[in-house]
Amino acid sequence: MLLAALLFFLAGCAEQGEGPKLTYRQDGELYTLDLASNVLQLNGQKLTRCDLPELNSDGEERLCELWVERTPDGNYLLILDGFGSGALTYGLRCFCWVSAENGENWAVLYRAFSNEEMPQTACYTEGRAWLSGSDRLLCIDETTGKRTVYPVAYSWWTDGELVLTGGASGFSLGELDGERSFDLTPLLLTEEVKAQAEELLRDNDPRAYSTLEDFEFFWNCLGRTELFGTSDPVPYLVFVGAQEGKLDFELRCHYYSTTENCTDTACFPLSLDLREIAEML
Repeated sequence: MLLAALLFFLAGCAEQGEGPKLTYRQDGELYTLDLASNVLQLNGQKLTRCDLPELNSDGEERLCELWVERTPDGNYLLILDGFGSGALTYGLRCFCWVSAENGENWAVLYRAFSNEEMPQTACYTEGRAWLSGSDRLLCIDETTGKRTVYPVAYSWWTDGELVLTGGASGFSLGELDGERSFDLTPLLLTEEVKAQAEELLRDNDPRAYSTLEDFEFFWNCLGRTELFGTSDPVPYLVFVGAQEGKLDFELRCHYYSTTENCTDTACFPLSLDLREIAEML
């Protein structure tokens, strides 16, 4: 009887020592991350203990979703999504690079008001992984695991020399060392694309949007994604991707349609030639 009670007690202690878990299954592989210990397992076998950024307990920050990608060199990239609450609710995204050879890992944390302001994945250039955070950019050599930290906030893309920073209210392209940069926002918000957006609003809600003052207020709200929960129209910029020497963006207009009696989003594609921009630096 005493032995049975002891075994029951030990089993209870083991269960209490475990924390909430996030799981991700792909191609027959099961990844499990214990949020109390930050231990990452693959198919029940420990891979490593991840050195994840500390969350702000005062703001009730928590991670609740996990994805795992294999990098071009066969290492692991963990993508963790969550949220924080305070005066306003905001989103979290954590990138954690894990060496498949020895479990060495590095991580950054990104905070933003909307998922569309979050980088969707990491960048990879010639054997290097680039992880973007709210206050820094990590470059990791995929072979050696060597880490280089750059004081670059909110980055979206890099080729190892130039880096794209910014977000919903505007983007800049600059040198990685921070010496020179160029504001891309005037090149993206051309008179042509602004006229298209204004026509959209005028057609859907002519009583609210018809005068110069109305549209001036609209453009002053550029990037204010915290207004998504209201009926106020909000224009914002999104980086779509880089391909064949071009940087692709979209101007998105989140607006209330009086004809459909619901909110909707219109997208206007934008593209900039990377070589032409580099020459302006």
